[in-house]
Amino acid sequence: EVFAIQTGKTFDESFKDFAPQAVLIITLFRAAAMIGSHSADVKVALTEQIVLTIEKTLDEISSHAQKD
Repeated sequence: EVFAIQTGKTFDESFKDFAPQAVLIITLFRAAAMIGSHSADVKVALTEQIVLTIEKTLDEISSHAQKD
C-alpha cells in the first residue's frame, strides 16, 4: 500500500511492479535483526550497507511515481 501511495499506482499495479523490492526490504530487515557475534565494526559496516540498499530500493520505487 505504501508503494501504491508513493507512486500513484493502484494497489494491484504496485504489487505487480514492486513485490520483489518489498520482499528484499523485508529480508534485509530480518538480516539486520540476525547480525550475530561479529565485531562492532563489522556490525556497523553491515548495518550501513543494509540501510544503503534499502534507501536505494526505495529511491528506485519513488522514481516510478506517476507524473501529474
